[in-house]
Amino acid sequence: MNEVTICFDDTVNTTLAVNPVTGPFAGTANLAATLTANGTGVSGKTVNFTLNGNSVGSGTTDDSGLATLANASLTGIDAGSYPSGVGATFAGDSGFTAAAARQR
Repeated sequence: MNEVTICFDDTVNTTLAVNPVTGPFAGTANLAATLTANGTGVSGKTVNFTLNGNSVGSGTTDDSGLATLANASLTGIDAGSYPSGVGATFAGDSGFTAAAARQR
């Protein structure tokens, strides 16, 4: 008898967009990113945030796909403009593909 295995990839592609951020020197900033799939927000997913490549925490997406992290510390970051300094990642799971974005 021959066996046949059929595999399906039912994961949905996701997109992550990081909101622009400003903050005072040595202060804090509120970070936000939106996770979507097929143009609709994906809720209940963890989004991890970075500042200049360093992890600063995570937030869980709400019903519109928005994840926020309040009061991320800017201590140790020199004053200046960092056009791609804020990053966000979603690791993916059994239903949704991974996604990453940087502030533009």
